[in-house]
Amino acid sequence: EIYTLSLHDALPISIYKRYESQAGWFLRPAPPKPIESRIHIKALFYMPDNRIVDRPNLEQALYDILVKYRIIKDDNSRIVASGDGTRVYVDREQPRTEIYIEEYEGEQQ
Repeated sequence: EIYTLSLHDALPISIYKRYESQAGWFLRPAPPKPIESRIHIKALFYMPDNRIVDRPNLEQALYDILVKYRIIKDDNSRIVASGDGTRVYVDREQPRTEIYIEEYEGEQQ
């Protein structure tokens, strides 16, 4: 496992900016330099309620935040090789995003 961290809170556009800003506090310590190797990212999104959310949009927002805060160098397919296992759940008491980043051990590109 390369890096494990947990983000707290949830999402949408003015809320996204707040989420993005708060994420920086939870994305510490960042690696000494952004991850450039092929990785697998699994994210567990715990939403505050049962509203319908667009999982691909949640993932894209997460990847953009990981790039912004220099956890990963880029979110292109040469680095983020896989996102299997990502799920959306409900946790009214503690909405959050749990992120698991591991070396990708699948076939090479």
